[in-house]
Amino acid sequence: MHLRYLRYILFCVGMSVLLGLGYWQLNRGLQKAEVESEFSISESATVETVSETTHDSVVTVLTSGEFKAVRLAGRWLHGNTFLLDNRISEGQVGFEVYTPYLLDGDGKVILVNRGWMNQSGDRSAVEMPAEKPEHYPKGTLYRPDLGFTLGDPIYPGTEWPRTFQYFDAHALGDALGIEVEKAVLVIDADHPLSLKRLWQPNVVEPSRHYAYAAQWWGLALVLAIFGIIWLKRKD
Repeated sequence: MHLRYLRYILFCVGMSVLLGLGYWQLNRGLQKAEVESEFSISESATVETVSETTHDSVVTVLTSGEFKAVRLAGRWLHGNTFLLDNRISEGQVGFEVYTPYLLDGDGKVILVNRGWMNQSGDRSAVEMPAEKPEHYPKGTLYRPDLGFTLGDPIYPGTEWPRTFQYFDAHALGDALGIEVEKAVLVIDADHPLSLKRLWQPNVVEPSRHYAYAAQWWGLALVLAIFGIIWLKRKD
């Protein structure tokens, strides 16, 4: 009798775990699909200019997974570019170039992701040309997810451009001596100062999460079939 109860308990636990994992993957897929939809909408939305007067209403309300099409008003901080290390494009190792932009009247900096450059390339390519009206950065504003981190965000050294391994607004602000916003602007691919665009809003496509959900539910079906046979066995 006790053995039969144990079988029921193990069966119920196993089914709950497998069904729960399937629903979790389904929800993840739906979330990723929503993010992709928001990103598509943001690219076609009306561009909002971000400066001192609009700063709080645009930047601070962003949460992870949200995107806004914006144009920044202010000036580039020449000679203070950061390089995000270990960024791979078509099998080649390189950097993503982040140049700080000081907002008009606000005293805060938004880092602008200008794109990818080869690690063996000439680092002088990250230098900014003479300021022109068309150089106002325009693109997609989002709040990066910190994710897993290990070690100091910025590599030791004092020479610019400085290399870092993950986005930490506080540490990057300390290196600049100016507060850095927790939001990043990914510059439009057709902008005059854009390099090769590498950034994408999602790493895992929604369809992959749906496939994982189907796998978990498939295992639940197998467990249900064998579980019924197992539970009907006479001790």
